[in-house]
Amino acid sequence: MNEHFLYTKAFNAGYLLEKFLPQLAKLLTSNLSDSDNDFAQGFIAGSKQYIQEKAPSKSKLLEKLKQDAKSSNTTPSKDKEKGIDKDI
Repeated sequence: MNEHFLYTKAFNAGYLLEKFLPQLAKLLTSNLSDSDNDFAQGFIAGSKQYIQEKAPSKSKLLEKLKQDAKSSNTTPSKDKEKGIDKDI
């Protein structure tokens, strides 16, 4: 079997397992980390790739939440400043 083909298959397997079964992928990655064969290296690379792609989405979400908080941050009404609650 072609080494590149094996690496690609392992990369895809690592990527998909990290996406759908991250605990299993973490276990396999830790067990394969000492291996130098193409399958192990491809699997680890695929797992790391998914983690890297997933990380920026969290930071984008955080930025969006910060922007939303800034846009909804208004000055309190005069009644709130006096300690009067409008609901009562």
